[in-house]
Amino acid sequence: MKAYIHSYRTISRLDSFENGILNSVNDVSESTIHPDYKQIISAGLIRRMNPLIRMGVGAAIKVKGELPIEGIIVGTGLGLLENTEKFLSQFIQNKEGMLSPTSFIQSTHNTIAGQIGLILKDNCYNSTYTQRGQSFENALIDAVVLCAETTGNILVGGLDEKIPLLTELAAKTGIEASNLSEGASFFIVNQDQSNAKAEIKACKTLRSENLEEEIKNFLSQEQLNRPELILTGNSFLGESPLNLNIEGIDYQSYSDLSGAYMTNSAFGLQMATELIESNKAQSVLIVNNFMNKDFGLTYIQQV
Repeated sequence: MKAYIHSYRTISRLDSFENGILNSVNDVSESTIHPDYKQIISAGLIRRMNPLIRMGVGAAIKVKGELPIEGIIVGTGLGLLENTEKFLSQFIQNKEGMLSPTSFIQSTHNTIAGQIGLILKDNCYNSTYTQRGQSFENALIDAVVLCAETTGNILVGGLDEKIPLLTELAAKTGIEASNLSEGASFFIVNQDQSNAKAEIKACKTLRSENLEEEIKNFLSQEQLNRPELILTGNSFLGESPLNLNIEGIDYQSYSDLSGAYMTNSAFGLQMATELIESNKAQSVLIVNNFMNKDFGLTYIQQV
């Protein structure tokens, strides 16, 4: 299992869309820093788009450029929450009577991948993965398998949105929500090694009570060298930092920068790729923690 990363874009609470993550780490905003979508998407389309769709379509169009693609794969933990809330509110207000289906149609998780396909006028393979905190890893695994089968370019990304309702629900349940965030990260992956930014060697999802042992087994089974760096991140609110203790490996958190949202491991993948590009690490293991029981492991290295 391997593929090569050729381009990436991330919208986050850093000024990362044009500048990248590493060049923006000293300026973490309280809210998402959006690009000028009018420079990417036609004004007529923007007006009809939910904010998360804008983020996904904007990042996808920019990362694709002029490249032909043979697959669009998206991971999202919660999908279009704003439209879901709008539909349910209308349902209650109308006392379960007749209402417009628009909010419902645009609340489904696969709306983002569908909109990307429509706007790009591309009827290639189109799929959405929604397995809570492991959504992006499952999307990435599918992308790696697909680009091996087609040898073409695959567009893969992960994204989730933050709405006031989430903060309200967190407060009611006593969960600290100060790090709640949102973001969208997209990549072009394929089997072409030339001019690649990094190589994806392996990706896995798992549930375990002994993560350190699972990491050692993962490295052994995939015949991988010990990574120079482990990037850890929490994709759910209220989780304590992972306390891994594998000797001789440096650790760094990506969720301190990205904030907590279910697909922030996509942010972590771009951060790891930038670290490899800038020769700050030759190999990186990304460890995504969801609720301290579900994990994603992604190993990338220099080409």
